[in-house]
Amino acid sequence: MTTDAGIYGTYNFQYPRMTDEEVWAFLETPEAEDVYLATCGNDHIPHCTTIWIYIYEGKIYFNCFAKPLKKKVRNIMENPNVCLTAAVTPNGDGNQVYGTAVTGVAKIVDDPELIAAVQAHVRRRAQAAQQQGLRPKPTSPWADIMREQEHMWVEITPTKILSWDKRKRPQVLEEANPRDDDSDFA
Repeated sequence: MTTDAGIYGTYNFQYPRMTDEEVWAFLETPEAEDVYLATCGNDHIPHCTTIWIYIYEGKIYFNCFAKPLKKKVRNIMENPNVCLTAAVTPNGDGNQVYGTAVTGVAKIVDDPELIAAVQAHVRRRAQAAQQQGLRPKPTSPWADIMREQEHMWVEITPTKILSWDKRKRPQVLEEANPRDDDSDFA
């Protein structure tokens, strides 16, 4: 998918935003794999939960157990508008926080070929991460139980992407207030 610059924005002018490429690269990293998903059903009560996401062809996917039907899925069936938030605070340093909030439209994936393609993509990425030592292969009894359960897939098409990157703030401040040799600053 070619990204549309019109869907990108920033939370606050004082926080520089990531470029479009940086947002998508961030969403592909292990740091952003575990994100918050906010949904709201017909009861108008927000529901927020943590999910693992996977990026495939410019869309965001996640899977969950098919039975019992989870609250997030019931909400999506009633109201497909969702928001994902992923943020990282390196070494607990609030001056280095970066992240993104993605609003979009979610739908249950019922195309077996698309599901197979997403699963193959996820397996390739997981194997590459394991080979690089970035993620151990799940070996717990819980991992075995999870693999045996029936899953369903959800696709999110982004409609607006907001980002912030405080790591860039000194650079932006420097560009806004360039120093010259006659500066009174130490």
